[in-house]
Amino acid sequence: MHIKKPFLAAAVLLSILMPSVAYSADAHQPYRQEFVITAYYSPKQGQCCYVRGSYEADIVLNGNGTNGASGKEVHPGMAAAPKLYPFGTRITLPGIGTVTVQDRGGAINTQSDGTHRLDLWMGEGEEGLARALAFGVQRMTGTVFLPGTNQPPESFALANHDAPWNKLSTFLEGREILLSVRPKKGDRSQSTLLLQQDLHDAGFLRREPTGFYGPETEIALKGFAKEFHINGAVTELTRETAATLLAAVDVKEPDLLPRNVNIGSAAADVRNLQRLLRYLGFYKGRTDGIFDVDVRRAVLEFQLNQNVIASRGASGAGTAGPRTRMAINTVLREKRVAQRAKEYLLLARIDDLLRDRDAVPSRFLAKGETSDQVRLLQRLLAERGFLPANRATGFFGDETRKALLAYQLSAGIIKKTTDPGAGFAGPATRHAFLTEIRSHVLSVVRASGWGAI
Repeated sequence: MHIKKPFLAAAVLLSILMPSVAYSADAHQPYRQEFVITAYYSPKQGQCCYVRGSYEADIVLNGNGTNGASGKEVHPGMAAAPKLYPFGTRITLPGIGTVTVQDRGGAINTQSDGTHRLDLWMGEGEEGLARALAFGVQRMTGTVFLPGTNQPPESFALANHDAPWNKLSTFLEGREILLSVRPKKGDRSQSTLLLQQDLHDAGFLRREPTGFYGPETEIALKGFAKEFHINGAVTELTRETAATLLAAVDVKEPDLLPRNVNIGSAAADVRNLQRLLRYLGFYKGRTDGIFDVDVRRAVLEFQLNQNVIASRGASGAGTAGPRTRMAINTVLREKRVAQRAKEYLLLARIDDLLRDRDAVPSRFLAKGETSDQVRLLQRLLAERGFLPANRATGFFGDETRKALLAYQLSAGIIKKTTDPGAGFAGPATRHAFLTEIRSHVLSVVRASGWGAI
């Protein structure tokens, strides 16, 4: 599951500091050991967020996500431990349960103070990540049962460990992340929570968001798709549906025609009606505030088009009464939502292009790292005047951190250098770069087309 890196020093330290553990007088007896315990998870494609910024980076951090170093499939109760613990070793931890060593990890070793590192598998996807982050770092004394001894059964339940979604909020990169996630029925995830929040804000989900994609969420999503004429039976979130949903939350439903409008109405109200009917494609005359035959004809055509009236001779034909006003507002909102959704889809296409071209770092970066990703960060800082161009060395040192802090302060990402995330190229910083570059690309595309980029 984890990166397999040799730590020969661990065995040497163990023999010097803890000979009673490495060479027990009676290897068939359980013994007590002090542990520093953390948690890991199995990343999945299409998550809302990753602890290191991308699926690929989290795979490097957590392993391939399917099997431990022993070859066993990941499961609740799997633990990664130093090499001195044979696979199959059971460890009982107070308040947690009994886990089985089936994995290794580059940072899972013995410590200079005599403690041993232990990493517990906490599930997969967003729920697993939230659970692992909530678990944090814990220190406790456990009981070790080596293979071949009278071992207790494995006993570990993920349900006993909370997966609070607020633990993932730090890693989210803007609400438009909804365009990239694909929550589906049965999921329990932050992505589902984002979907539910927008369905709730748009008026299609009555209950408060929970993060669980059950029948109510499915019904709400289908209702939304039907309302906004999205083709096909929608059971899972698509990019088109996500764009429309984001747009529906953005576009409110104002009462643009507060009064009935007909012959004799105030000129201001008639002008408003004329503007709206022109925008909707039913009126081509002047905006003069006069309710003449052309305005009446436009109202009539709109009413017939929207089934407000059954025939030209129906009661209320040609006048903007309550039902007509409601229909105008509904159609107007749908049109504005459709236009806004197109903008979101255009932004998503640009984001795909920028990702393919490595326009921004694909993972989060911190001081001490050396990589092409750091060099890309340095070039971005240099282009904005925060770092000399010849200092794009690929090493994240004090000079890069100072430049990054200056950029973060200038962009409003942080207010002071002691804020969380200061000097660390995390979600907010990456999103700021992406938004800035996206805005430039969008203006080029609108002015000259896709061929210009």
